[in-house]
Amino acid sequence: MFSLQVRHLLERAKLLTAPPETSVYDAACLMQANGSGAVLVIKDEDRLIGIFTERDVVFRVVARACRHRAESVNFDAAEVGRPGHLESRALRLQT
Repeated sequence: MFSLQVRHLLERAKLLTAPPETSVYDAACLMQANGSGAVLVIKDEDRLIGIFTERDVVFRVVARACRHRAESVNFDAAEVGRPGHLESRALRLQT
């Protein structure tokens, strides 16, 4: 059976990385620009010290500081899923 080492899998993956001093804003912009949900926080160029995720943005940053009304978010292009839609369509709507 053929098996790859983790390092070979990582070489193929499109992993986003940032140093610890990266601002939350810059990390979020990096994720948005690359269609990713996480940034690996790397210290000294080779040591993983954390993973900054979309969940961190929402629960640790926005929820603690943002007082904007939900209606201020642009929902114009939102497509709404319906109970009769296929699973594949519902999953596409989440992204």
